[in-house]
Amino acid sequence: MYVSRADEREKQEPLFKSLKAFDYIFKFIVRSRVLFAQVSEGHSVQGRQQFDAEMRGLFTSINSMMKYTSTSDAILLCQGAAMKSLPIIVPVVLEVFDHREFSLLLKEFIENIPPDRLVRQKMICIDDLVLSKLFEIPESRNVLLQAITRQLKPLLERKEEQHICAQVLGNVLEILYRKDVGPTHTDVSILMLALLRTVIQAVIYMDRDSLLIGNFVACMLGLLRQMNEYHYQEYINNFQNRTDLLDFLMEIFMVFRDLVSKNVFPRDWSVMIMLQNSVTLRAMMQFSQTLNRQFISDQDFVYQLWNNFFHLAVAFLTQSPLQLENFSTGKRTKIMEMYKDMRREVGIKIIHTMWNNLGRHKIRFIPEMVGPFLEVTLIPETELRKATIPIFFDMMQCEFNTRHNFKEVENEMITQLDVLVEGGKGDVQYKELFNAIMSDLCSKHQFLCNTGAEFVKLVIRLLERLLDYRTIQTDENKENRMSCTVNLLNFYKEIERQEMYLRYLYKLCDLHLECDNYTEAAFTLQLHADRLKWSDDKLSFPLEKYPQAQTQRQLKEMIYHDITDYFDRGKMWENGIKLCKELAKQFENELFDYVQLSQLLKKQAYFYDHIMRSPRPEPEYFRVGFYGHGFLPFLRNKMFIFRGKEYERLADFNSRLQNMYPSAKMLDKTTMPEKEILESSSQYLQICTVHPVEEQRRRFKGKTVSDQILSYYKVNEVQKFVYSRPFFKSNKDKNEVSNMWIERTCHVIAYKLPGILRWFEVVSQDREEISPLHHAIEIMEEQNNKMKTLIKQHKADHSLPLNILSMTLNGVVDAAVQGGTEKYEQAFCTEEYLKQRPEDEHLVERLKDLMAEQVPIVAAGLKVHGEKAPPNLRPLQENMEKIFNQRKSIVELRYGKRSLDSGGPDRTSEISIRRINTIAESRPASTISTGSSGSSDRRGSGGSFTQFVEVPSIVQQPPPIPMRTPQNPQRSTIIGMPKISPTKQSLTPVRPVRPKQSQPPRPPRPTTTISTEIHVGPPLPEKHSVCDYSNLPEPIQLPPKISHRPQSVRDKPMLPIPTMESPSSTPPGKRKTKGGYESPTKFGLPLDTTYSEDSAQGSHKQSPTGIRRSGTYHPNSGVSGVSDTPQSFTSPTDDNILSNNHVPEKISPASSASTTPTQEPPLPKKSENRYSTAGSETTNL
Repeated sequence: MYVSRADEREKQEPLFKSLKAFDYIFKFIVRSRVLFAQVSEGHSVQGRQQFDAEMRGLFTSINSMMKYTSTSDAILLCQGAAMKSLPIIVPVVLEVFDHREFSLLLKEFIENIPPDRLVRQKMICIDDLVLSKLFEIPESRNVLLQAITRQLKPLLERKEEQHICAQVLGNVLEILYRKDVGPTHTDVSILMLALLRTVIQAVIYMDRDSLLIGNFVACMLGLLRQMNEYHYQEYINNFQNRTDLLDFLMEIFMVFRDLVSKNVFPRDWSVMIMLQNSVTLRAMMQFSQTLNRQFISDQDFVYQLWNNFFHLAVAFLTQSPLQLENFSTGKRTKIMEMYKDMRREVGIKIIHTMWNNLGRHKIRFIPEMVGPFLEVTLIPETELRKATIPIFFDMMQCEFNTRHNFKEVENEMITQLDVLVEGGKGDVQYKELFNAIMSDLCSKHQFLCNTGAEFVKLVIRLLERLLDYRTIQTDENKENRMSCTVNLLNFYKEIERQEMYLRYLYKLCDLHLECDNYTEAAFTLQLHADRLKWSDDKLSFPLEKYPQAQTQRQLKEMIYHDITDYFDRGKMWENGIKLCKELAKQFENELFDYVQLSQLLKKQAYFYDHIMRSPRPEPEYFRVGFYGHGFLPFLRNKMFIFRGKEYERLADFNSRLQNMYPSAKMLDKTTMPEKEILESSSQYLQICTVHPVEEQRRRFKGKTVSDQILSYYKVNEVQKFVYSRPFFKSNKDKNEVSNMWIERTCHVIAYKLPGILRWFEVVSQDREEISPLHHAIEIMEEQNNKMKTLIKQHKADHSLPLNILSMTLNGVVDAAVQGGTEKYEQAFCTEEYLKQRPEDEHLVERLKDLMAEQVPIVAAGLKVHGEKAPPNLRPLQENMEKIFNQRKSIVELRYGKRSLDSGGPDRTSEISIRRINTIAESRPASTISTGSSGSSDRRGSGGSFTQFVEVPSIVQQPPPIPMRTPQNPQRSTIIGMPKISPTKQSLTPVRPVRPKQSQPPRPPRPTTTISTEIHVGPPLPEKHSVCDYSNLPEPIQLPPKISHRPQSVRDKPMLPIPTMESPSSTPPGKRKTKGGYESPTKFGLPLDTTYSEDSAQGSHKQSPTGIRRSGTYHPNSGVSGVSDTPQSFTSPTDDNILSNNHVPEKISPASSASTTPTQEPPLPKKSENRYSTAGSETTNL
């Protein structure tokens, strides 16, 4: 035979050709045998035996040929042809040959092939045999399966031919799952014992990006799916020792956990994924019994094994394919019909049961398992929550019995809740169910009834804040996000969880920086800096924002530098100076780093310079009430004080809040809303302006302080705010003064503003009603003090604009709103009033004193105003003087004559206010005089306005030259400018450089020479530190005045102004109306209140309308000073003093009075000099 002599070379070629045609040859043989058996029926038994023997001999020869290991190509070709042809003849052979014997021959055929020879062809042959009819016969399958598993296992272990191995294994499992192939119990056992662990290990070590990972996972699931409870038990018992069993359980738990966490199948393969979960759940149930039987005793307990099992159960429960509430109704119904809700089965039968079976080993899983079990309870499935929430109480009880407290459970619960709820888990129903279950369990416990109840309340508070924070995470309203962040910040500060506290602190800081709230970002960072020490102690944990900081000192220094930068950008230089001083002490006394100290002191000087030179708009404050259940819980029916942004007024603030809450309705009343609004499901906003109450500063008491310094504390570092609402207790009469009461509400907020937020909640309110008489006294005191302050400012600095002083004096002298102080006399200074209210006699006397005290104050103000008033303000000055003289005689006759120092208590006497002219420092020295004795720009002391500073006498030779006196003799020492010593040389005034332009020649201006001695020459007129451009041929384009109020397109254009006058914004102290500017006075005095609907119907007279604003240019600052120029005036006593057509005459400068016998040359006169004085026309005290 050719097959038996395959090693002979001359036989190999015919043999190869025969094997290629093996299927046709065998068809011929089988057909011949069938026909022969039909013909010779009597000799069938003998013939069959002979035929079977020949067939057996043929296959035996083929099996022997497969053992050849020769590398000859001919032998390899013959062996390959045999492996390819043999599976093809299986159906034909089964017609005439016994299937069991044929299976044994095929098994021998497979096993005779050398392990490393023609591996791929061998596996293809095996795959073909599996798909043949022979493998469907149970007896033959049992024989072949053993040979197949012995071929697959080494290949899987060596990771060779993985694709064909997975294909063979998949085909085997597919046939075993069929119902028409007979019993498969034994076959599954053979496959399970031989390949289960091998396949599991192949899945473990295979890359998740491999194209074959899905095939092997499917094979593993297919095998586990066909294993019943007996198979599981058989497999567990098959392990020779406990260590192998432990390793297997560790491996399969790890595989299951990895599969449910990172699914290898596409997300839309729902059927395959649900099948995987079903098989995994069944395997977990079987292996949990193994844990309870073999790994629960004290000597056999393995913590890591149980820990892996619990984490597997948690991962299974929390996987997204099982969250049925996220599916459509149809898909959810279909899953429930086929698999039910597998989460309940895992939670109740596995987690709850296995936890209870731990017994004394529970303490070993505390607090590590708090987080995983908490994640399970947050799944929105009620029955699952009811089964797993009691586990936390069991943990508390277990830790309490062991350590006499449950601090670890509490800390881990808070930490994990923060992470999980922020990640989207949990809801209000969970909060309520947790509260109900845990409170009930704690109340029944003997020792945990109190501490347990406190723990439950703590968790509920945290859940409320976390749910609010998560709700607004995706909201565009960053203000709400800031509020929720601060709520969490305060909570973690209260329970002293520093790491969580800092986490939200930097989140808040980032939010502020996104909104350009640099001041609030600085205050937020300062919270962290305050927790650090100036020490070299190592940080407990590194910060992501400051990775270079290793010690507390380094971190605090870095934070301080950031804070000072933020304070600088927020124009809060006072706060930056405090930190610079603290840092300077460290650099000077601890680190001795003079380079850093130098830079820091320059920065500190920069802050001081900006305080005195840079304008800072004063923010407004608003009270906002959020009413109705439509708001979030942290806003609902609460009141807050908001700090407005720069230049933001009430209308702008209202628009901003309406954009933030578009569905909210604005309440038009400032009183407390009705109960229906508070309980409504809608949103209601109530907004009004409030005024900050400045705190008294002891360090300023009795000292001279610049108004640039004091102005900061008027609107910053404030915690109290007042809101005044006028109302009438009875019907209005002709004199509203006697009937108008003030309801004043004082609001106290939780923290000072500015702070870590731009708003804080109102924590307390105090309401009081101010009687009309008390209100009149308050207004009079405020007005008197305001005038005293203005007078002192103008005496200290003649460069100040006159507009505020003009308006204030005109509002007092010629009160255009409801009659001024005369109304007070008519309302309160009558015998009829004292008969009705005799208890107010002392208050009436106080009001009379204030009226009498106002007379010398107004007189002093008129004197200052007259000295500084330019020609275009002379009519206003004359009108005020005339009206004042008439009123003065009446007041002095009724209430007595007072001097400026004999009045009542002066509220501003504790602090002398000084304004520093920051422009003079950079002005050329030739424009500043130092020795004029006749100047009225002298700073008085003790309220006197008539003192002058003495100038030492100077030698009269050579002839004296004009020396300009600085506007404030003390200013040079205040702002660091050196004093200018007098010279003996004649100086020519220096004009600012401007472009040359063609102009007609003009005569040169004569220089004036005066003596610098005290008793030589007449006194010079007052000189101001401004340049005179009245003789320029063409107007100069001046830079616009810096306005503290944003211009509105609704503002009407100003009246025509003369050349060299720059347009200005709304005068300070006035507000724009349709008719012009309305004086901020009531009864001739300012009333800083908000009128309600009841008081809004009163009649109001407008202030004089003929006032226009003239600009005074300061060449070094680029800012125009502003004064008010009247064009028409009215008086309540004489309406015909000036008419609307009156044109004020030009006033020439007053002649200087001679104080020495020496004849001095006359000074040159200038027409229409707005800065000349008219001392002879002013009112003297």
